Amino acid sequence: ICKNDADAAKEFDRTMEYIAASVASARQSAKDGHLCTDGVHAEVRRSPVGVMMNFGPLNYPFNETYATLIPALLMGNCAVMKIPNTGGLAHFLTMDAYAECFPPGVVNFVSGRGRDTMPPVMGTGKVDLLAFVGSSKTADQVVRYHPQPHRLRTLLSLDGKNLGIVLPDADLDLATRECLVGSTSYNGQRCTA
Repeated sequence: ICKNDADAAKEFDRTMEYIAASVASARQSAKDGHLCTDGVHAEVRRSPVGVMMNFGPLNYPFNETYATLIPALLMGNCAVMKIPNTGGLAHFLTMDAYAECFPPGVVNFVSGRGRDTMPPVMGTGKVDLLAFVGSSKTADQVVRYHPQPHRLRTLLSLDGKNLGIVLPDADLDLATRECLVGSTSYNGQRCTA
């Protein structure tokens, strides 16, 4: 969405690097279950939370969506992905891969307007974790659909406004160029800039 081919390829490559790093980290953490720091011993165990409802944004669909989806799957959770109305075709390319790699029901998809699809899905109370990128107003509404919102775990990236901070000792020519690139690539909507 609003990307040239080079930006889309960068997003895909960045996402694949993130997935590889997440898998490596999960493998390493499985080996490092016993920790000792300053004489304090701990055993770390990870376990699934349950079902994650995953809302990815339309403007950075792979990276932002899979930054929450992949860790959830690695920890043994099931996921329901709400496909954005705009930009959702990007996810259709991965559906076959999920069908090949996971048993039925591990990765599921919901399409349609959020106003129509989310009340019945969240209203079941079967969603244990909500991962959402978007506005705080929308996130608040989605959480309210859940019959037990106090039990719903949330991972929210809300109201990103793409701040650029230039410190007094910065190279102003470089800062100007970087701010310009950050404000124009990805249609100026890159919250990881």
